[in-house]
Amino acid sequence: MQPLFENSFLILLLLIIVFSLILFHKITCQKLKIEKANKLKLLSLEIKIEKKKREELENSPLEVKFYQKQIQQKLLNIKVDILNIDFSLQEIFH
Repeated sequence: MQPLFENSFLILLLLIIVFSLILFHKITCQKLKIEKANKLKLLSLEIKIEKKKREELENSPLEVKFYQKQIQQKLLNIKVDILNIDFSLQEIFH
């Protein structure tokens, strides 16, 4: 009877070890799943931030061009005014 008791004890011990390994694996996988989900959320947030920055940078050249056109127009107006003043002064003094 002794060998039967030893065999059942070994089988029981083996079942406990297998159950413990399965439980450990399940807990580890759940922790890993939560960690990866948090990392994925963080990455998606970073992607949204980068998209917003990209949109701002894409719009900034348009703003620069708009201001450049405004400045160019003002400079042209100033040149025309200077030519008008110069012509007027030449007419007055000649």
